Amino acid sequence: MMEGLLNLANGLQVAGLLEGLVLLAFILRRICDRRLLVFPVAYVVAVSAGFLMPLSQRIDMQVPEAVLIVLNATLSGFGYLFILQLLDGQPPRRLHLLVLIPALLVVPGALVTAASKGQMMCWGDVCIIPADFLRVYDVLAGGMLLLALLLVAGRRLEALVGRPMGREKQALVLAIAMMQAALLGLGLVFLSGRIDRAEAEVVDAILRLTFLYLLASSVFRVFQSAFDLPELSGNENQEHAPGLSDEDLKVMDAIRALMTMDKLYQEQGFSRADLARELALPEYQVSRIINAGFGQTFSEMVNGYRLDEARQLLKETEQPVGSIAFDVGFNSLASFNRVFKVGTGQSPTAFRQGIKMESKMETPGKS
Repeated sequence: MMEGLLNLANGLQVAGLLEGLVLLAFILRRICDRRLLVFPVAYVVAVSAGFLMPLSQRIDMQVPEAVLIVLNATLSGFGYLFILQLLDGQPPRRLHLLVLIPALLVVPGALVTAASKGQMMCWGDVCIIPADFLRVYDVLAGGMLLLALLLVAGRRLEALVGRPMGREKQALVLAIAMMQAALLGLGLVFLSGRIDRAEAEVVDAILRLTFLYLLASSVFRVFQSAFDLPELSGNENQEHAPGLSDEDLKVMDAIRALMTMDKLYQEQGFSRADLARELALPEYQVSRIINAGFGQTFSEMVNGYRLDEARQLLKETEQPVGSIAFDVGFNSLASFNRVFKVGTGQSPTAFRQGIKMESKMETPGKS
């Protein structure tokens, strides 16, 4: 029975490592601003360390066990920092880095645990199993960080709903918090003696693997990849946007994808700050790329996409003009009429009437 559980745990751990590698590759490819790479990458590495740590005890691996223990101890801290980055759209302030101090305090215990090889160690009359002592420490430190996260993120989480991709980001934040809570609960159950180490490893592997799949599905939506969508070649982009770097051209493709595939311009009140959050880039950099690459301001670009869809709806449907205005993202009918007249030289109603007249004139010729 014990051997069967260990084999199952090992299989799940290998699968989890592979999933973690795929997720890391995607994040590294997708996020353009390197400042925003740190916490997502560190968090996935910390989750994956939980798979590698028990494997290293059964397989001859060239990874020091103490390093894996410390990485696993950073899980709660990096989870906290990753969630703040998702909520704010930028790296957390340096003050928040203090949440990593508990993980640094693990270093001496990690060295002792690695040296003990899972055996009991005694100092005078005091005997402990270092690994179990560290688990108690992880539960206490993780519980305090989870409480701090709930206090810090509560109101910000509600504010996500009204933003582009807000519900997806909210689901990702909740998934991270729930996984943290589930691992803490598992630690408590193990320490209570209700399950043995082999059973704890299986449950731990299942929790981490399930979470990685949930994280992958959320990340593929929140950080939708530009490379799996139609895009211009580098040379063609360069012809339209001289002076931009290869990274800038990738951002241009990502902007096109967000506009044409996700239709973010349909969000009323969609702003440059919202687009910058979706791209995980500073606003000034997004403005520079739009100005140089598209030859437009942010407002001109967004209104261009809105007008294109509005013209299509006026041609192909009998939908009321006011309804079309709000559907394509304008805040009011007056602003829609003004922008439409500037862009086309006529009002939306006159545009639709002209389309109908052209259709009537063409009909006799076709009969």
